[in-house]
Amino acid sequence: MSTLRVDNLRGQTADGTNRYVVQVVQHTGTSTNTTTSSSFVDTTCTGAITPLYSTSKILITVSGGMEGSAGGGTTETSEWKLFRGSTQVESSTHGKRIYLAANYYVPLHSVFLDSPSTTSSTTYTLKMKRAGGSGTVSWNRDGTQTWTLTLQEIAQ
Repeated sequence: MSTLRVDNLRGQTADGTNRYVVQVVQHTGTSTNTTTSSSFVDTTCTGAITPLYSTSKILITVSGGMEGSAGGGTTETSEWKLFRGSTQVESSTHGKRIYLAANYYVPLHSVFLDSPSTTSSTTYTLKMKRAGGSGTVSWNRDGTQTWTLTLQEIAQ
């Protein structure tokens, strides 16, 4: 009988490069965040990864949803952005906008690619704000949904 033992196996990907997924870290939660602020505030959708290589990229996937409650009108506008520490990951000026009808849950799913250039623990956080209307906007509705933040280190 033969025994095959492999301590470390790395091959080339289909395009002939050494790009591969080094690690995957997933954070989930059911907590709700609500705000009336017109400035970005942290949500509980946050998670950390410690890259093994400073040249790696981090593929970030965010899944969850938002809901608005009408204040003086029938809709609210919410904006959200993803941050690495205090640095905005995405390049949009205003963030991602969602127009929310009162008490209507809008699922969201977004993917970002970041180059943190570090091997130190790196924390990613979703931030949100009310961008229009006079009511509230909520991340993860009433706590009955689950949000997911997935961080994948891709070697370069």
